[in-house]
Amino acid sequence: MRYHYYESNFVISFYIFVVFALLEFYFGVTHQNKILLTPFAYTILFSITSLSLAKEYANAFLYVEEQVEDRTQDLNRAMEELKGLEKMKERFFTNISHDLKTPITVAMGALEEVKEKYEGAIAQVLAPAERSLHKLRSMVGSILDSVKAESGTLDLVWEPVYIPQFIDGLAQDTQILCKRANIQFNYNTEGYEGLYVPMDQDKMRRVLENIISNAVKYTKTTDKSVKQIEIKLATDKSNFHMYIDDSGIGVPEEERESVFERFVQSSKTDLKEHGGSGIGLSFVKEIIDLHNGDVVMEESPWGGSRVHISLPLSQNVTLTDSQASIRVDTLAGSLDVEYPPSVPEKIDASKHTVLSCEDNPEVAQIIYATLKDQYNFYFAQNGAEGLKMLEAVTPDCIVSDVQMPIMSGLEFLEKVRAQHAYDHIPFIFLSSLGADQDIIDGFRKGATDYVSKPFRKEVLRTRVLAHIERKVFFERLTRSEKMSMVGTMFAGIAHEMKNPLQSLVNNHAMIEKIIQGDKIGDYHDVLERAITSARKKTKTLTELISSVNEYSSGSENKVKMDLKLKLEDVLIMLEAKRKNKDFVRIEKQYPDEDIVVQGYNSLLQALVNIVGNAIDAVDKENGEIMIVLSQTEKNVEISVRDNGIGISKDVLPHIFDPFVTTKDPDKGTGLGLFITRSIIEERHAGIIKVESEEGKGTTFRVVIPKFVPDMQESTKPRRGA
Repeated sequence: MRYHYYESNFVISFYIFVVFALLEFYFGVTHQNKILLTPFAYTILFSITSLSLAKEYANAFLYVEEQVEDRTQDLNRAMEELKGLEKMKERFFTNISHDLKTPITVAMGALEEVKEKYEGAIAQVLAPAERSLHKLRSMVGSILDSVKAESGTLDLVWEPVYIPQFIDGLAQDTQILCKRANIQFNYNTEGYEGLYVPMDQDKMRRVLENIISNAVKYTKTTDKSVKQIEIKLATDKSNFHMYIDDSGIGVPEEERESVFERFVQSSKTDLKEHGGSGIGLSFVKEIIDLHNGDVVMEESPWGGSRVHISLPLSQNVTLTDSQASIRVDTLAGSLDVEYPPSVPEKIDASKHTVLSCEDNPEVAQIIYATLKDQYNFYFAQNGAEGLKMLEAVTPDCIVSDVQMPIMSGLEFLEKVRAQHAYDHIPFIFLSSLGADQDIIDGFRKGATDYVSKPFRKEVLRTRVLAHIERKVFFERLTRSEKMSMVGTMFAGIAHEMKNPLQSLVNNHAMIEKIIQGDKIGDYHDVLERAITSARKKTKTLTELISSVNEYSSGSENKVKMDLKLKLEDVLIMLEAKRKNKDFVRIEKQYPDEDIVVQGYNSLLQALVNIVGNAIDAVDKENGEIMIVLSQTEKNVEISVRDNGIGISKDVLPHIFDPFVTTKDPDKGTGLGLFITRSIIEERHAGIIKVESEEGKGTTFRVVIPKFVPDMQESTKPRRGA
C-alpha cells in the first residue's frame, strides 16, 4: 500500500509538470516576456516527490520497527516454549527414572534374598546379574543427571571425600573388568594419606566409571602387545589431578576437544565394533564443570588416550556429612506381588511400632520383610489410608514413599505435621524419584530423613532404629524435665497449702469446743468469723487444686484464662523456690483492667519455666524481678525481667535449642526453654524473644493472641522429635 501511495503522488506531480511545460510552450517565450513556467513545474515536481519519499521512508521505518517487535515477541514465545519443553523433558526423564528404578529395586532385592539363603555356587552364578543391575542403575542415574545438568537444574551433594578410600573402591571394580579383558591395571595412592577433596562422591564415581569403561572398551580391541590402564594422582597448590591412561586406539589431536560434545565420537571409533551414543563424555564434561574443574583429552605415554581431570582442593560450598551420602547399592526383598498385611498378626507390647505407606506391592513387601521382625508393622497403600491408620495407632516411626496415588507422601507429611498429636513422630521418605526439589520440599515440610532406592536393608533398619531411639531418648528427657518442674511447683503448692490447712484445723477445733459448751449463743460472732475464715481457706485450696488439675490434665481444649490470676498461680507454685532466695524482690506491673485470653492450659507451664528461670538467675543481694503485663486490641504481652547473671553471647543464639542450659548439669536438662518455645509458638501461635547481657540480667518477652487459633491451625511443622 505504501508503494502504491508513492507511485500515485509521483504520477500527479508528473502531470502537473507536463501541464506547466505545455502552457509555457503555448504562450511562447520571448526576450520581452521572461516568464518561465518550467522551473515552477520542476519545483512542484521535486517538492511533491520529496514529500512523498520522506513519508514513504518514515512509513518504511515504522514498518521495520513493527517487524522487529513482532519477531522479538515470536522469539520470546519460542524461548518460553523451549523452556517448557526443557522442563517437560526433565519431568519425562525423571518419571522414566522413577519407573525404571522400581523394578531394579525389586530385582536387586530378589537377588540378595536368594544370595542370603543359598550361598556358594548359586551366589557366584547370580553375581553377573547383580553387577548388570548395578550398571543399569548407574546408567539410569547418569541419564537423569545429564538431562538436569543440561537444563541447569542439577545440584551437587558436596562432601569431603577421602581420596585413598575413594580410589581403592573404584579400583576394585576396575581390576575385575581389566582381568577379564586381559589388561594390566595399575594405580597407587601412597603419599596421599589424609587427602580430602570436596566433591559429589556419587556423581564423580560415575564420571570415573564412564572414563574407565571407555578405556577398557578401546584398549581390549587394540593389536598392541601390551594392553594396560593406569590411574595416576597428583596435587599442586590449588588443585587435585587425576590421569587415566590407556594403551588403546587413542583420539586424533584435532578431535580431542570435540569428543566432549554431545553425540560426538572419534573418527577412529567403529560404531559397529565399539557401540556408544556419544553421550558419555559429554556427561563427564558437564559434571566436571559443575565441580568448577577441568577435563582434557591428551595422548598417553603408550600412544593411547589420557583423560586429565583437575579439581579444586577447596570449594566455597557447604559440605555435608559424608555418612549422609553413602552410596546405596542393594536391597533385600520378596517377589510376592501381594500387599503386606495392614496390621500385624500379633502385637508385641515390648516392640516399637512402624507405619509404612507404599503404593508398589513389590517394594512394600521388601520394606515389610526388612522391618516386620523388629517392629509392630502397620501398612497403608497411600497417604489417605495412612491418615486413617493414625486414628487407630500412634506409630513410633513413619516410612513413606513420595509418589503415591490419592494422597502423595508430601501431602501425607503435611497433614501429619499439622496435628499436634503426631508432629513429634520421625518421618522417613523412601523413594526412587531422585529429584532434589522433592527432597528439599520434604525437609521443609518436616521430614526427618530421606532414603533413596535402591537401598540396603541394613540401611533402612539402621535409620529407623536410630530415629526411634532418638525419639525415645528425647521423650525420656522431656518427662524428666516435666517431673522436675512438677516437683518445683508442688513444693510451692505444699508450702502454700500448709497455712490454710492449719487454719482449718484450728477453726475446726475451736468450733468443736464451742459446740461442746453450753453457751453457743455467746460465741455467735466468733463462730461466724471462724466459718468465714474456713470458707476463704477452703476456696484458696479449691483454686490451688483446680490449677494443678488444669495443668496436669494437659487438655487440648481451649479455656478462658485471666492472665493476672494465672501469674499469681505461677508465683504460688514457685513459692518454695522463692523462699530459698528471700533476698529476691518480685515487682508486678499489671493494668487495672482484666486481661483475658482463650488458650491452652500448657501456657501455665511456659510461664512457670520463664519466672522460675528468672528466680534461678538472680543470685545476689538486691535481686529484682519485674513482671509486666500489657495488652493491645488483638494481643497480650508478658515481660519478665531480672537483674541476674545474664546469658553469654555464645549461648544466647542457642538458648531455645534442646539440651542447651546455663545451669549446672545436675540442676537442669536443657529442655525447659525448648518446651516453652514450643508451647508459645506452636500451641499459642505466639512469639517469644529474649534479650540478655552477661552480668546484667535477662528479659523474656512473650506475645500471644487473645484468641488463640485451634491447635491444628497454630501448630507449625517440626523436623521430627
